[in-house]
Amino acid sequence: MILDSNNKKTFVKLMAKKVKEILLISSAYDAFIMEEDGRLTERIIYEYKGLNLSNPPVITWAETAKKAFYELKNKKFDIIITMPRITDMNPFKLIEKIKEDFPKIPIFMLAHDSGQFFLHTEAEIKNFVTKTFVWRGNTDLLLALIKNTEDKMNVDFDCDIANVKVIIFVEDSPFYRSSILPMLYKEIVLQTQAVIEDAMTSEEKLLRIRSRPKILLADNFEEAFFLYKKYKKHLLGIVTDIRFPKAGKENKTAGFSLISKIKEEEQNLEVLFLSTEDDNEKKAKEMSAVFINKNSERLYADIRYFFMNNLGFGNFIFKDKDKIIGRAQNFLMLYTLLPSIPSEVILNHIKNRDFTKWLFARYEIALANEVEKLTKICPTKDIKKELIKIIKSKFEKRQKETTIIDFKGERFNIDIGYAKVGKGSLGGKARGLAFILSLLEKENFFKQEFPNIEVKVPKSMVLTTEGFIRFLDKNKLTYSTFEGKSDEEINELFLNCKLPNFLSAPLRNFLKNVKRPVAVRSSSFLEDAHFRPCAGIYKTYMLPNINENFEIRKQELKNAIKLVYASIFLKIPQSFFKNTQYNKEEDKMAVLIQELCGDYYDNYFYPLISGVAQSHNFYPNDYMKKEEGLVHIAMGFGKTIVEGERSLKFSPAKPTKLPQFSNTDDILKNAQRFFYALNIKDVEKKKQTEMEIESCLEKLEVEEAKEHGTLEKIASSLNVQDNRIRNVYKKDMWPVLTFSNILTNQKESIPSFLKKILSVGEKGMGTPVEMEFAIDIKKEKTVFYILQIRPMVVHNQNINISITQKEKENALCFSNMAMGISQEKEITNIIYVDEKKFDISKSLEITKEISFLNATLKKENEKYVLIGPGRWGSLDRWLGIPVTWNDISEVDTIIETKVESLNVEPSQGSHFFHNITSLNVNYISIINKESFIKVDLLDEMDFSTKEMKFVKHIRLKKPLFLKIDGQETEAIIIKDSKTNINASCS
Repeated sequence: MILDSNNKKTFVKLMAKKVKEILLISSAYDAFIMEEDGRLTERIIYEYKGLNLSNPPVITWAETAKKAFYELKNKKFDIIITMPRITDMNPFKLIEKIKEDFPKIPIFMLAHDSGQFFLHTEAEIKNFVTKTFVWRGNTDLLLALIKNTEDKMNVDFDCDIANVKVIIFVEDSPFYRSSILPMLYKEIVLQTQAVIEDAMTSEEKLLRIRSRPKILLADNFEEAFFLYKKYKKHLLGIVTDIRFPKAGKENKTAGFSLISKIKEEEQNLEVLFLSTEDDNEKKAKEMSAVFINKNSERLYADIRYFFMNNLGFGNFIFKDKDKIIGRAQNFLMLYTLLPSIPSEVILNHIKNRDFTKWLFARYEIALANEVEKLTKICPTKDIKKELIKIIKSKFEKRQKETTIIDFKGERFNIDIGYAKVGKGSLGGKARGLAFILSLLEKENFFKQEFPNIEVKVPKSMVLTTEGFIRFLDKNKLTYSTFEGKSDEEINELFLNCKLPNFLSAPLRNFLKNVKRPVAVRSSSFLEDAHFRPCAGIYKTYMLPNINENFEIRKQELKNAIKLVYASIFLKIPQSFFKNTQYNKEEDKMAVLIQELCGDYYDNYFYPLISGVAQSHNFYPNDYMKKEEGLVHIAMGFGKTIVEGERSLKFSPAKPTKLPQFSNTDDILKNAQRFFYALNIKDVEKKKQTEMEIESCLEKLEVEEAKEHGTLEKIASSLNVQDNRIRNVYKKDMWPVLTFSNILTNQKESIPSFLKKILSVGEKGMGTPVEMEFAIDIKKEKTVFYILQIRPMVVHNQNINISITQKEKENALCFSNMAMGISQEKEITNIIYVDEKKFDISKSLEITKEISFLNATLKKENEKYVLIGPGRWGSLDRWLGIPVTWNDISEVDTIIETKVESLNVEPSQGSHFFHNITSLNVNYISIINKESFIKVDLLDEMDFSTKEMKFVKHIRLKKPLFLKIDGQETEAIIIKDSKTNINASCS
């Protein structure tokens, strides 16, 4: 079903009225037979699940008339089903009495097949009973009654607003309508299940269910003709008996009379005659109708054949005269086949309304209505061209609007939307992508404001958490399996396990459709959670995906998935979650598989630009505001940014103000010198182990891209002779990544676009957001790929903490670049890197010493303040100390200092930075002129110490006090505090 946002709102209103409560009035024996023989409750629940429906109706049983009236007075019922055997009242008097007191509730009389029962009773209760039926132990009849009641309740509204189709069923015999009505609904249900399986999204499934054809029941000529006149614009077909009442008397040819009268207006109407008299078959064929004997042993099969071939419920079969030249199983196959079908064949199908019937039968109502209009222009236009134009338009609209589609084997099309495999959670990354896609679908202004920027999500497929759960079950793995094992042992264990069988077809299909390199990314249940998001603690693997042997490529993909599954049990994530409120067993891993953004350059593959954009700036300055956000961009893959290496930082509101680029020396010092690219040479020879999968990503010098033709778009040139940088790249000069074309180009206006899309994301999530992206600049347009969006943890500052000027003057430490919640707390443990011994070339040894001291305090269950120079958590050991979360898991506050040998800004875009903010770790920078720290004063205090080669641990006997004013982003450490630690809320 192809619907725009307005149509979606319309279709959500369909089938609004439901049968929720049923009163069954019968003897205990009849109720027992109905439940035990027919498994009534079980069948109703099963049927609703099969149609993805929730809240199946509840059946209340009343054994006596007294109990029935008690229930009716105390509960609202949608329908009443009564059976003849009632002990305390004549059943017909009971029905009459109920109708008097509750005239609006439909009442159905159900009786066992007891000979002449209905001949004597139907006329007597006709004015009180909606319809009479025969109960033969078939629960399908109960389901048919429920559906038929809901059809009558909703038909007028649904037809008016959405052109929902109607089938009229004419049958006066309780015996035959009791068997045939369930058959008709069974066929409708089968068709509904088929079309919801063909649906791309859960939303579309529900819309298709709600727009299924309605069946309206008549038992005489006048009632049937009335239904025709009222719903003729919505009529899909008529199924009718031949002998039934007309003008109050039984008429043996009433069915023929009815159809003859109708065909005066609707010559192409599809009709099925049902009769016990074979003599009627000849007349039925003369009227171009189908005839079936009611007593046929193939009754249901014959009815099914009529639905499939006459009402369009089967495949669309293209016929050139009597020769079949094509079959379309679903809408996408129709779209693919149309161009190859001769125009005259298409014209004949349009004249016969075959396309319209087929589309209506697939609940493609909006599209069917458009195709229906073509019947009026057949002689005047190229009908094939017009039909393809309509189908193509709707197909492209579906591509644009679809966010998540369910994987459907060979019918799956990776070019449409974003595929989901399994019934579990999408996980954090995949959930965020799905959310931003749904937001952008509603925002129409992007095309108008930014016509030269196209927003895309890479071709993607997510294996939901169901895959992870079934993987553990299949291989008999539990959380205790991994206790005491090293990361290497866990990875090896997972590589030797088998994936669930249901993942095989999706992975095969994905690789058949995606020929470029792919990323296999973690998307755990708690990753990017709204309350406490985490970033970068799980694994991502990039695969060149170029081996000529398909099975090898598939095995590489499987191994990467297994290693992503394994990453949830490794040391770093387990350490991270010990500092959260979550139990480690709460987390489940989904896997996001994406085609990588970028292009091939010689033996490498990489995107032109990767970036991280944040709608909140933790460290604003005189020209930056918190709410204006911050953006980091880098050439090549985003590992440069998320690992805290050198990249370009700017405010999307003021992109040309770059203090780090204030002069030539600053530019050369701060500009990106290295970039990451995927090495695709000789990859067939590599075995897919943990280290070798990661080693495919290679760190290159920017100058190595000179022959790739990429630097012209993003680099400036250094003229060595006059030591000047020019904002035009020249191949014979030294390239410098200033991204000046990106920041100043008004045609693309990428900074303005980033500001706008961050605003949309923040508004949608209700909190500041962080977005990972890639940019590809083509001749015709710029393509902006959204790779990930997650909430940022920016706490409301609702505690009054004030820092006086006197406190600043007497403080051991002061910073006006402090990130943390307003607070005051005691400091007992300090771990700091001795600046006198600091050597950036020894950063790995420093990391080991910090990790050792962290482990010691972990055993003692004590927190500490960590002090040291450079960019903490950076993968680049020359920019700071490359600790991971496992190395500093007990830290409470990090103080980043400045030394002459290392002058770098804090990296807000790194995964490390994101995680410490989400865990409420205070982060204080001492890097500007106003900020200071007097480490030497610690020597004057009473403490015990553990001194290592580069790092000291001080345990204070009398605590210091840390005060943070979150509103003003100020922090101090002082000896004494007169402030009430439990400060009052503002």
